[in-house]
Amino acid sequence: SFNKVGHLSQLFLLTLRTSNLNLEIQTGRHRDKLLSERLCRFCEKMGDIVIEDEFHFLLSCEMYSELRKTLLPCITQRKVNFDLFIELMSTTDVHIVRQLAVFVYKGFVLRKKRLLDLV
Repeated sequence: SFNKVGHLSQLFLLTLRTSNLNLEIQTGRHRDKLLSERLCRFCEKMGDIVIEDEFHFLLSCEMYSELRKTLLPCITQRKVNFDLFIELMSTTDVHIVRQLAVFVYKGFVLRKKRLLDLV
């Protein structure tokens, strides 16, 4: 399914699937932060205390809600839970893989820009 998705988007999807997206869940581990301290800086700024992990990035962080609506219409009417996360992470449906790859790429670009804005 990857051969029909742009190379850069493939790379970002692969980094999400292998937990290498530089989310706080990973980077905090390298800085010896407790799990409870590996928070989403965007949600924390809005008053929500939530661990920034792949599930949060893909399905629940408000910062990506517009991207999610546009790029992942297949999930907008679905209940957000771990089953949906597993389904998305393991799908072989080319159309969904393509949507997911573009979402991850654009989400990461947005995340990087917003992190710079927080500094």
